[in-house]
Amino acid sequence: MTQHLLAVDHTNARVSRLRPAVIRAIDCAVRSARDAHRPICVCGEMAGDPASAVLLMGMGIDTLSMAPSCIPAIKRALRAFSRQRARFLFAEAIGAENPSKVHSLLSEAFEDLGLRAAGPQIVGKR
Repeated sequence: MTQHLLAVDHTNARVSRLRPAVIRAIDCAVRSARDAHRPICVCGEMAGDPASAVLLMGMGIDTLSMAPSCIPAIKRALRAFSRQRARFLFAEAIGAENPSKVHSLLSEAFEDLGLRAAGPQIVGKR
């Protein structure tokens, strides 16, 4: 989705962080699905990233589809956050000015729980 919205290669390091425009576009899709009484799923790299998965849960995404190797980290991340906390993070992220703000917000939320948001491994911080 990021690749198509921003017309860039999704492996480009400059767009690898969550962008407020992408968050708003997904929110629009979620609202449209809700209005049509349809479920909505996100698949791919975003669904397999722990911090993104928490944000997607806060948006109201029904299903996440990812590589099997990502499942343990995603389960740990989603179990660590209440749906209410995820909704709060989403509300803050959608109003963020830039990708760095979104990243900082999510990193801080994970750190508050003694977790690390970056990478495929969710582990307690040392």
